[in-house]
Parts: sequence; structure tokens; C-alpha cells
Amino acid sequence: MSAPAVGPSPPPESARRAAETDLWWGSYAGRTMTFSFAVCVLLTALIYAGVHTLVHERGWLQLAFGGFASALWLVQLTRWCHRFFTYNYRLTTRFLYVDRGFLRLIAQRFALEGIDSVEVRSSKVGAALGVGDVWVFLEDPVQPAAVLEGLVAPQRAVELIRDAVRKAREINP
Repeated sequence: MSAPAVGPSPPPESARRAAETDLWWGSYAGRTMTFSFAVCVLLTALIYAGVHTLVHERGWLQLAFGGFASALWLVQLTRWCHRFFTYNYRLTTRFLYVDRGFLRLIAQRFALEGIDSVEVRSSKVGAALGVGDVWVFLEDPVQPAAVLEGLVAPQRAVELIRDAVRKAREINP
């Protein structure tokens, strides 16, 4: 006679509570800076017009325009690279992580039970491009709101965070 098959027993409550799994990853969307890139294009045209008006020698004209325009675009592309490569966000079943920086990393972790509300804020240009900022307000009034800048489909991120907060509160009342 064979013994009845016994499946694995369910994990205890403490093990289920301790498990932390990823729900969502996000980062800064480069297209969030579309407006500032358009401003740089306009400034480049103004640099060209100004240099063309003030400098009459062809060699100096090219050098002056190249120098000023290169400096402008170097600053803009540095801003874009910094945001695109170093702004990272992660939502797990227990925490919201907000990481910024590369050499000087600023890492923040927020317990889901401590989140009071979440909302989307975006400019008209951002809304047209489908990007925006997600503001996470905490129950502790001393702590400032966490801002997840430049997310694609920010409303989806808000829904995921709200759902994770609701589930975290059900597990840990």
C-alpha cells in the first residue's frame, strides 16, 4: 500500500511577508527634454546670426560659431545623458526605490505602507509626448514628496504604485 501523496506545505506567514519581488522598473525618458532641445536649436540659430553679424572673416566665423554652438550642445547633451542614464525607479512588493546619480549615488527607499497618495504632474508638451512626473506623497509630513521624473506612461506607474500600496496594507495592516 502506498502512502498518500503529500504536496509541499505552504510557506509560513512570516516567509510570505518577507518575500520581496519586483513589480515594475522605470527610468527617465529622454524625450522629456524635447522642449529644451528645441530651445537649443533656436539658440544655435541665434548664435549663427550673431556670429555672422559680428564676425566678418570666414576663418574666425567658423571658429566662433563652432565654439559657441559646441559649448551649448555639450551642456545640453551632458544634461540629457545624466538624466537618461542615472535616474532609475523600482517598485517591489514592499518598497519604492528612487535612485539618482552615478558617481555620487543618491538612493532612497520608501516603504509602501508609508505612502499616502500618488499623482501625475506634466506640462502640456509632456502630456503631448506621453511623459510626466509621478509625485509620491508620504504619510510622514516631515519627509518631502518623492518625485519620479520623466516617466513614459506615468498614469500606468501611478496605478501600479497605488495597487502595490493597497496590497501591502492588506498584508501588513
